[in-house]
Amino acid sequence: MESLKNNKYLINTLKYIRDYKSYLINYKHINKKQNKKYNPLPVQDVIEYNFARFNGPQKYICFAPFNSMFFDIRGKVVVCNQNREYIIGDINEQNLHDIWFGDKRKTISEYIENHDFNLGCQKCADTIISKNLNGLPAISYDSTPVIEKYPVRLEFEISSTCNLACVMCNGFISSTYRKHFEKKEAYPTVYNSSFVEQLTEFIPHLKYTKFAGGEPFLIDLYYDIWNKMIELNPECGIHVQTNGLVLNNKVKNILEKGRFYIGVSLDGASKKTFENIRLYGNFDRVLKNIAYFKDYCERKKTVLNIPFTPTRESMYEVHLFAELANKYNATAFFNVVWEPHAIAIWTLDSTELKELLLFYEKQQIRSKTYTEHKNKLQFEYFKNQVGKWIKDAEKRELSYPDFEKLTNYELIEKLTEKLIKYDNGIVKNWFTGEIQSNPKEYYYNIFNRKLQEKPTVTRKLLIKMNTYDIERVHIDVNNYFHLH
Repeated sequence: MESLKNNKYLINTLKYIRDYKSYLINYKHINKKQNKKYNPLPVQDVIEYNFARFNGPQKYICFAPFNSMFFDIRGKVVVCNQNREYIIGDINEQNLHDIWFGDKRKTISEYIENHDFNLGCQKCADTIISKNLNGLPAISYDSTPVIEKYPVRLEFEISSTCNLACVMCNGFISSTYRKHFEKKEAYPTVYNSSFVEQLTEFIPHLKYTKFAGGEPFLIDLYYDIWNKMIELNPECGIHVQTNGLVLNNKVKNILEKGRFYIGVSLDGASKKTFENIRLYGNFDRVLKNIAYFKDYCERKKTVLNIPFTPTRESMYEVHLFAELANKYNATAFFNVVWEPHAIAIWTLDSTELKELLLFYEKQQIRSKTYTEHKNKLQFEYFKNQVGKWIKDAEKRELSYPDFEKLTNYELIEKLTEKLIKYDNGIVKNWFTGEIQSNPKEYYYNIFNRKLQEKPTVTRKLLIKMNTYDIERVHIDVNNYFHLH
């Protein structure tokens, strides 16, 4: 037994040395190319991230710009679903071939090659620095570390058709949310059969695809894409991110035709929390369907994962998320909710965050099997994220006294100036592209309406928002401010 342990230690040491040499070569190569154009992440943070990667250090800190495209509900094409700001193309105006081989994708590839995350990739930069590494979107692209002429990975979010109205969602990606909260009709889809035909050029080269919504199993065009994939490239992985409530004969039939990897999103580990967050949800039915998906994935030799999205409502159930995933032999993931601020954990005061971290430190997570060990690590990484948020909150709180001296109008004025600067003076609807004729009046009215509704709460909110990164403020104000 001792000999076995020594051999394992030697193997791990040799692997570490190999990976470290590989990393130094790659980083040396990057340093040679750096100039004033790029602003790379700190070296030590990059090193720690690289050694946390499942396959060890890689040539690229993120593979997304080199082998992936993501299609959003507007018809915009980006390289990653976490970066909706840097658009490499628009299917309303371009064909897929020109988008993939275009200059915009080449530009973001060059930035990432030089460890510069400033073309809309700030979420991953923040997560790398905070050490919540397994909750890092970029690390998911390590599953396809392949660079070829065509993308090997495509992700789809092409319709808002959905049967739920989750409180952290928005009307752009949930038709039910738009109807329930915004009292409006769903946004129309811009994708059609022509788009499916254009995919024919790309499908044979694919190794992985992911389908989100809305609710994927309610989106008819997805079935056309799946059938084409099963015909042209049956070995390609098809990952469906479902809310777990739709499991009819149509779904079962397509599942049997292909090899689907299933992800079931959960936002609560108890019936009460789940159904408070997921309006029109049914916790018992979801668990029953998860059991079906578990059996399917085991039979098809694919994977079941359960992403959790901790919010203020569920933050004291995070340890239970890992245990729930263990029950179904599923991999747990802990997503970070940056917006809406009203339900996000990171916007809490430092004292509240410290209480939460203390609670997490007391929890014991089972880790006897490989899956249980991975899920425990996910919990540990989320704890690291909370620790980073405490430091961020303490830093922001130091500046509160300066903002408390200002009047409500002055607080609004400061926020409005920063938002208009962020917009480059042009404020437009994220989905329709409609431009606001008077940006200053647009933002002032949003803040003032809320101030009239809840004076005390809104003043405190205005003070806090003046300390946030302006990108975080911009997203919340334009999409979720009604929730405060």
